[in-house]
Amino acid sequence: MEAIKAIRELTLEHGTIEGPRLARLQFPDIPVPTWHRWVKMTRDEDRNLIEEVAAIVPHPARPPAPVTDSDRRSMRSAINFYSELDGMIADARLLSDYAIAVNNDGTRRIKNPKMLAMSHRMRATNLALAMKHSELAWNVDRLEQMHDAITGAIVQADRETGERVFAAVKEVYARWSL
Repeated sequence: MEAIKAIRELTLEHGTIEGPRLARLQFPDIPVPTWHRWVKMTRDEDRNLIEEVAAIVPHPARPPAPVTDSDRRSMRSAINFYSELDGMIADARLLSDYAIAVNNDGTRRIKNPKMLAMSHRMRATNLALAMKHSELAWNVDRLEQMHDAITGAIVQADRETGERVFAAVKEVYARWSL
């Protein structure tokens, strides 16, 4: 399956039209119908991967509430992750649109392969960043679940023990400015 690997790599580097053509030069003995089927398969797999990642990455209508106090200086100067990510995705799309020309018959052709390759690298970087953010959001959610479970266990204990534990937790919160 070296041919499929070459299709994928050269498509990423040179675009959806030039990439498969360059890969075809390396494998002239593969029958044309098989080659076209493999090109379509790699395009579909790449498209499905992007859709799958987009479905996995949480993108709420508004960002989750901050864990730290909003009056802290670091929170006042914090960036809005989703708006920054949306901007970077839009920039990558603009770069891709610039690199591709649409012919009169509706077909697309690459007019700037380097810009298209740069756009693909930007998109890959954006996907990696979104996945890292997704992992972080999942970990925060798990931490909150654990916190709720601990609180529930403390509430079930006798009143005197619960009051001592909550006093200790308040002291930790005050010490860490949470």
